[in-house]
Amino acid sequence: MLLRRVLPTTEGPIALDTNEGREQLAEWYRPHGDASMRLMMIATLDGRAAGGDGVSDSVSSPVDRRVLQAVRGHADAVIVGAGTVRRESVGRPPAAALVVVTASGTLDGHRLRESNDGSPLIIMTTPDGAERARAALTRIPHEIVTVTGDDAGRPTADAVVGILRRRGYAHLVCEGGPTLAAQFVDAALIDEYCLTTAPALGGAQPLLGEGDRPLTHLVPRQLLVDDAGFSYGRWLPAGR
Repeated sequence: MLLRRVLPTTEGPIALDTNEGREQLAEWYRPHGDASMRLMMIATLDGRAAGGDGVSDSVSSPVDRRVLQAVRGHADAVIVGAGTVRRESVGRPPAAALVVVTASGTLDGHRLRESNDGSPLIIMTTPDGAERARAALTRIPHEIVTVTGDDAGRPTADAVVGILRRRGYAHLVCEGGPTLAAQFVDAALIDEYCLTTAPALGGAQPLLGEGDRPLTHLVPRQLLVDDAGFSYGRWLPAGR
């Protein structure tokens, strides 16, 4: 698995099956500043976040998963939506909290597991969803945090981030899915977009869900490419 940086300067290729390569990848994804809110997702060339089976893993690749690990390696907390937890096998991040955001507390069918290092699992839900979430996680250590919902009954992105910041989680990563990602984007909370582009067309689930939204102009901070045609960008909102 080879990866090359083409922006801001050409560097590599690095071999991701070596310690040196993994260390270099971690350095390429080191956050800037004392606190950050990153969005980490993958999409096809036409902006679909999942394959025909409805899961992102079908458009991913081994290198993409290594990049995900590198981003997670710098995180204090990783945030995912309940829909992602129900559809996909979400691995626990190393030495970071996993935060699941759910409006209803419905986590039936989840494949969550205990953390090998004891890092926390935090469920952020509305007061109405708390008991339902607790019942779905009887065998996994977890904490329920109740959050007042918005007009649609969903915990707000501002509330989620505010709670995590007050608990001392500086570097946050939102991994979607599309509905949750759109909430964070619309709330202007994203400091950096870490977006993988897969060399494919078609699939399911637009990257930020259905519906129109104002354009968010981005400035490239870094671009990596691999031999399979995937690209891995770090993008800043213009003006930041």
